Amino acid sequence: MLKEYVFSLVGKRALAIFCHGEFSKRAIERTYPELNIVKIPYGIEPKAGREKVFSRKKKTQERTTVLFFGGIRTDKGIEQLSELTRLCPDIHFIVAGKPMGYTKSEIENLFKGRNNVELILDFIRDEDVEELFLKADILILPYNKHFAGQSGPLTISTIYRVPVVAARVGDMGEDIERYGLGVTTDSNDPLLLKEALTVILNMDLEKLQKAHDEYYLRGLWTNVGKLIEEYYNKSEIKPI
Repeated sequence: MLKEYVFSLVGKRALAIFCHGEFSKRAIERTYPELNIVKIPYGIEPKAGREKVFSRKKKTQERTTVLFFGGIRTDKGIEQLSELTRLCPDIHFIVAGKPMGYTKSEIENLFKGRNNVELILDFIRDEDVEELFLKADILILPYNKHFAGQSGPLTISTIYRVPVVAARVGDMGEDIERYGLGVTTDSNDPLLLKEALTVILNMDLEKLQKAHDEYYLRGLWTNVGKLIEEYYNKSEIKPI
């Protein structure tokens, strides 16, 4: 209740509340219809020498590599991912991130005996992120329905042009679908995710990569900053 009260109080004194997607915008407007909610892209840090980076990506790999990246929380569907790795023994899965709702041993037990799974259960340093995304053919985001926001791994995928398979949840799911960044599923059911992997492997890779380039440029912080500045300058109301 305190959080809702503070949010409402701040909102009444604010020129606008910025959010990163239609899902969040609708959710806030349902509870606080009197507030001015403005959607802006989720900011992406520019990647120096981005084009040169792609020349380091391996053109051929023995088998498809699917990356799960980021802090391993309870809303990110790690149990469903475990089952998916069992259903897809011919795919190489990399699970990279620090357990944040589990112990390392709990995650290790989930994937025990899976020879097609590589676990990196620790905080991933910035210098190692690039290598992981260059190895990946697909980024997978099997998040639970309780996940409501945007996804950092999704924005990183657009830097490296890695197509995405994800559950259609939150702003993340809507953006993947709206901007053609990959394939979404109705839920994180492992069978649906397996089907989505098959679909995306048969899609036009150049078209997917072009969509990632457009999303990347749209979300650069320089462009997002301009949108915020433009909104502020044209507004008749100034913040107190």
